Amino acid sequence: TSDESEPLITRKKELFDNVIPSSNAIMVDNLLRLGTITYKESYLDTANNMINQVAHLIAQEPEYMAAWSEAALNMKNDFAEISIVGEKALQFSHKINKRFIPNQITIPAEAPLSFAESQAFKTALDDQTTVYVCYDKVCQRPVFSVEETFDLLNIPIEVKLKIVDIE
Repeated sequence: TSDESEPLITRKKELFDNVIPSSNAIMVDNLLRLGTITYKESYLDTANNMINQVAHLIAQEPEYMAAWSEAALNMKNDFAEISIVGEKALQFSHKINKRFIPNQITIPAEAPLSFAESQAFKTALDDQTTVYVCYDKVCQRPVFSVEETFDLLNIPIEVKLKIVDIE
C-alpha cells in the first residue's frame, strides 16, 4: 500500500493455494527464475528464505501448498537455462515449449542478449540461430537445432505411449 493510504488494520499474507495459487508462492517461483537468468544471488536467497519459512506447512498441508511445493522442487533441482539467439529464435522457442520440460527457462532473442551478465557472451554463431543450454552457470556446447537441444536435455524427440489393457 502507498504511504499516502489509510493505515491498514492488518496486512494479509496469502500462503495457501485456493482456486488460484498463492501469490507469494508464484513470487518465489518468479524470484527463482529471475535469479537464475540474471545470476543475482539476492533473488535466489530471498526465494530460499521464503520457502524455508513455509517448509513446515508444505509438509503438514501439502494439498493446500502445491505452488509452494513446486517452487521448493524448482529450488532443489537446477533449471535448464535455454538461451536461443538468432533470426529463428522465436520459432525454436515455440518448438521447444511444445514439450513439457520441467525446470527449464527458455530465453529467445533475435539479437545478442545484454540484460544480464549471464547472457553477455551468447551470440548467434556463423549467422545461424544458436541454442545454449546451461545448468548452474555452466553451459554445454552451443547447438543449432531443436533436435540437438532435446539431445542436450535428454528429451526424446518422439514419445510413444504404449496402451496396456488392465484386466
